[in-house]
Amino acid sequence: RPFLIQQHDLDSLCSTVAALQEEVHTQKVAGGTDAGEAVETVLSKLVQDAQERIIYCTLLVLRDDIENFHPTTDDLDYPAKLLKLRDGAIQTIADPSGSTSAQGAEGSAGDGGAQRA
Repeated sequence: RPFLIQQHDLDSLCSTVAALQEEVHTQKVAGGTDAGEAVETVLSKLVQDAQERIIYCTLLVLRDDIENFHPTTDDLDYPAKLLKLRDGAIQTIADPSGSTSAQGAEGSAGDGGAQRA
């Protein structure tokens, strides 16, 4: 339980729930012993705790990343952002070495790359 309470990563929590649910299913299929039923009860409670933690962490993400999001001027100028991303992708394709020098950018866009070394 302390692991679940300290966990904030939704992917880890979801993986934990899936593994615990698999164990609960295995316990149900495996037997009807008193020990098996006790383990199933504990695992079921852990699944519930993990699911509650997922809900809590999801609410935090909604609050922090969506409700409290304040867009900047760049965020609102979405067409320019897309063009900038496209130009960056074109630059990366034209210069796969990752060089971002002004001369490399001019050479690839201005004269077909004649200025690049």
